[in-house]
Amino acid sequence: MLINLGIDLVLIPRIGIVGGAIGTDVAYALYVPAHLWICNRLLGLELRPVGLAFARSMIAAGGMAAVLVAVGTESLSPVDWILGLVAGTAAFAVILLLTREVTWAELLALREAIGQRFRRPDTRG
Repeated sequence: MLINLGIDLVLIPRIGIVGGAIGTDVAYALYVPAHLWICNRLLGLELRPVGLAFARSMIAAGGMAAVLVAVGTESLSPVDWILGLVAGTAAFAVILLLTREVTWAELLALREAIGQRFRRPDTRG
C-alpha cells in the first residue's frame, strides 16, 4: 500500500490518473510474488503447479486477445461487441481445454453442480 501511495503521490500530479494506474500495477507486481513466496515458505505451497496454471491461463488470455483484436478495437457495432464476447470467450475456453488446464470431466461436474443448484425441490408429498 505504501508503494502504491508513494508512486501515486509522485506520478498523479505529473501525468494524471494514469499515474494512479501505474502505481497500482507496480504495487501488485510486488504484492503477488511476495505472497506466493510467503505461501511457499509458511504453508509449503508448491509453486510449480501455480506457475503451470499461470502459463496456461496466459496462453488462453493471449488467444482471447488475438480474437478480440481480429474483431476490432475501434468503432464497434453491437454485433461486433457480441461477436467479440462469444468468440473471445470460446477461444479462451478452448485453449484451456487444449492445454488441459480444465478437463471435460471438470466441465461436466460443473454443469451437474449448476443443474442441481437450480433444480426445483420435489414438493410432492
